Amino acid sequence: HTHNSKAGFLGRLSARSLPGIKIVHTVHGFSFHDRESPLRRIFFKQLEQIAFPWADAVIAISEELADWGAREGIGKKEDYRIVWSGIEIEKFKDADRSEGRKILKLDDDDIAVGLVAKLWEGKGHNFLIEVMDSLINEKVKLVFIGEGYLE
Repeated sequence: HTHNSKAGFLGRLSARSLPGIKIVHTVHGFSFHDRESPLRRIFFKQLEQIAFPWADAVIAISEELADWGAREGIGKKEDYRIVWSGIEIEKFKDADRSEGRKILKLDDDDIAVGLVAKLWEGKGHNFLIEVMDSLINEKVKLVFIGEGYLE
């Protein structure tokens, strides 16, 4: 089971030489986005295009990722299996809201904006902070939930 472009390519390449091994690749995002240099975008896109058929199954964590991959020539939309990454909201249906606000040090009239994600550079925390800086409302509070080196 592989993830991301570089490790996904190397893992799928290696596993091809092992008879009877099923290869599953999960797409959480692609490495050829606008924040990368044009050369890196071309390189990682080609890696994905080459390695796509080597997997017995390719999982995308959203319809949008499967659409993006198909638009970029990385398989066809119907070749992706969608497995949503998410939270079981029902578990929190009866949660004590006031207890959570107390833990987060939020007043009853504060507006909480949150991001639940691994705390590392690629998740866009800095972008969210920049957006929050443009809001002129001291009752809006930003909450990050997760673990990682940005802690």
